[in-house]
This record gives sequence, C-alpha cells and structure tokens, in this order.
Amino acid sequence: IKVAKEEDKNGLLFNVEGQLFFASVEGFVNSFDFTVENRSVVIDFSNSHIWDDSAVGAIDKVVIKYREQNNSVTIKGLDSASKKIVDKLAIYNNSNKKMPAH
Repeated sequence: IKVAKEEDKNGLLFNVEGQLFFASVEGFVNSFDFTVENRSVVIDFSNSHIWDDSAVGAIDKVVIKYREQNNSVTIKGLDSASKKIVDKLAIYNNSNKKMPAH
C-alpha cells in the first residue's frame, strides 16, 4: 500500500493507493504523521480497496489519532464495496458503537 501526502494552506491530503487488508495495515498506519494539530485532514481512497475488518480497524486508528489532536478528518473516494464494509464496521463515524479497550 502506498500513501502520498500533499499539504497546502487548507490542510493535508493523503492519497491512498493499493489494497488495504490485514497484511498491509501496519504500513498504512505508519504512513501518517500524527503530530499535526488543528488541521483539516482528507484521506482519499479513490485508488484503493478496503478488504477486511483489519483494514477498517486501521482506518479507525488513523482517524481517531488525528481527531485526538483536534484535526477534522474526511474520508473520501471509497468504492461501493469498500464503503459498505467501512460503514458496517468502522467506529470513527458512528457514536453508537463502543470503542475497543486498549
């Protein structure tokens, strides 16, 4: 999986390329810099596909870490199958689901 970062005055854009699944989640999470604060963060999955619950968990981890630093996070570009699994399993956008214990 490849994550390319672009930065401008409005915030950060991460373009994700490749297949996100259990074997690629560590590289995906390690591609992000979580030191930024008070920024707009967009993660674009237009050139990617989400395959399993491990991948959704990695997206949750990234979004939640950015939100902990007071950033606004937007996920975009999910294809229909990826959107379906993210909508079903992700906790970052659903206050009814409980956060996992660390």
